[in-house]
Amino acid sequence: MLGNHTYSHLRPDKWREVAADVRRGEGVVRAIRREAGVADGPVPFRLPYGIRLVEQTVVSQAGTINSVALDPRVPVIASLGLAHQHWTSDFDDWTLQPSGGPALAGKMVAHVEQCAALGLDAVLDLHDSGTGSSFGYSRPATVEGVRLLLEEARRRQWRNYTVP
Repeated sequence: MLGNHTYSHLRPDKWREVAADVRRGEGVVRAIRREAGVADGPVPFRLPYGIRLVEQTVVSQAGTINSVALDPRVPVIASLGLAHQHWTSDFDDWTLQPSGGPALAGKMVAHVEQCAALGLDAVLDLHDSGTGSSFGYSRPATVEGVRLLLEEARRRQWRNYTVP
């Protein structure tokens, strides 16, 4: 399932620009779906970098206050009627060397086992090549890691699902 991750992958501090970027990204997803002959329907959405807590230090005449606030993009996506599709683990797969596939697969298998022990389904956050971006590159470790994970899942008869 193809979802919307915004058009430009803006950082959380660019929250004032998020609404327009989300709409632009959704437009691209819907156009691709039409071109592929896929029925129109809801477009799953995930914020770049996930939902973050923003730490602040406020200095006043009375002293210093450290605070943590919710990601300022959350009210923006709420105003657009979107729910955020989060993950149970992000594996930093964009940082791996080409030979990192087996280690990635091991981490993913361990994470699925941990989630299962808690009675939860795992939602894995992995990254494609960023095709179309100025910094896109192939990710052979991710491809190999997923291949190995799927082999192990078949061996263990794990079931998978598409996040609705």
